[in-house]
Amino acid sequence: MRDMDLNNRAIASMGYYVPYAKKNTLIHKINIFLSKDILYIFVFFIAITPMQFSFSKLLIPFAFIYTSIIFFLERKKLSGILIFLSILWLMINIIAFYRSISLNVTSFPYAFYMQFLRLFLAYMIMSILGDEFFFTLEKWLYKLSVLSLPFFLLETLFRPLFYRVSSYLNFATIIDQKILGGWYGGFYTFNAWSAGRNSGFMWEPGGFAFILIFLIIFRFYQNSLKIDKHIIVYFICLATTLSTTGILVGFLLLLTYLVSKSRNVFPILLIPLCIYIFFVQIWELEFIGPKINMYLYNLNLTWQVGVGSAYTLRLNRVGIFYYAIKQSFNYPLGHGVFPVLGYIDEFGEAVSGPNSYALIIVKWGWIGLIIFVSGIWNASKIMFKKYNEIVQILIFIAVALTLFSNILENNLIVLCFLLYPFAISNNPLNNTYYSQLS
Repeated sequence: MRDMDLNNRAIASMGYYVPYAKKNTLIHKINIFLSKDILYIFVFFIAITPMQFSFSKLLIPFAFIYTSIIFFLERKKLSGILIFLSILWLMINIIAFYRSISLNVTSFPYAFYMQFLRLFLAYMIMSILGDEFFFTLEKWLYKLSVLSLPFFLLETLFRPLFYRVSSYLNFATIIDQKILGGWYGGFYTFNAWSAGRNSGFMWEPGGFAFILIFLIIFRFYQNSLKIDKHIIVYFICLATTLSTTGILVGFLLLLTYLVSKSRNVFPILLIPLCIYIFFVQIWELEFIGPKINMYLYNLNLTWQVGVGSAYTLRLNRVGIFYYAIKQSFNYPLGHGVFPVLGYIDEFGEAVSGPNSYALIIVKWGWIGLIIFVSGIWNASKIMFKKYNEIVQILIFIAVALTLFSNILENNLIVLCFLLYPFAISNNPLNNTYYSQLS
């Protein structure tokens, strides 16, 4: 009996157990909401929802202050990596500021300060929640993923109706979507840019593919790389996005599952077999091989996004990466939040494109890119340390490919993933793996 009590107290100290007498009290529920559940709400509104609301610029500062209070009340520890990244970010921006004076830059913009807040916020959330972050977030978003499938079926069958109800449901939708007839209804996005593709509860199909890939990885971590109903739902949703990167990475994650269940030399034999199947059966699909070839062929093609003088010059995801690398040889330290002089030299004005690595290179330079890629590998290795290196490498490639096709270098979930190893090493009480499935 005494041993059981000691075990219960040990588990309680990790945040996973509450004595029965206190479990269902109102005070306990309020405490859980204020100390943990609200952090998931922050993550949802900052990293996931495409909802447009008037106080969006205040959300991250408020979340930072609120989470800081919990962090210090629970006596969590900061990591040296945050100090290092903060000093590096400050130095990069000071150098870039003096380079940009000729462009009439006179102050540090809002985005400079927000980078600090995002880094510290992600670290504090992971320090407070630990492994629970992956389990609870996956459980919440699984329900929304299930909900997306019948809505997507209805959209496919009755698309004109979805356009007609736009004026009633687009009150929290960004202006570009409103103009085209799209809307966000709180749990499902009808994306007028990509009608016929499932955007789920995210801002567009590529964004939905991103979160599904991370949910599959979180679920694999939670359930010891097993296929269950959650994984099946995620793969079905992934197929409905028709996302090039999503399908490629989904194929990699299936290979990861097969390798994890194989023994001895068989995993090595699986890889060339899967590569052969991919190029023979999957590559010719319109949104895979031909689409990738189009990106490569149109490497230099730019187009304008926006109306009138308020436009942005765009490149595709491969093109922006190519020019980010090209300009980095002249500006290896990056530009921080200031104008990318390498782009201006090349195009006469600023350009953008959907690629996380391009943004890392132009903001943080080569040092930042090396840290970022190393962070992906470190997190993949720590999360799947019970498995062989082939599994860890496949998870690393899956995450790395996902980030190549989206602007996610500052996404709160991505930052939580990258900072997870540092958070748990400094706050070991949260470093408790368990596979209790819901």
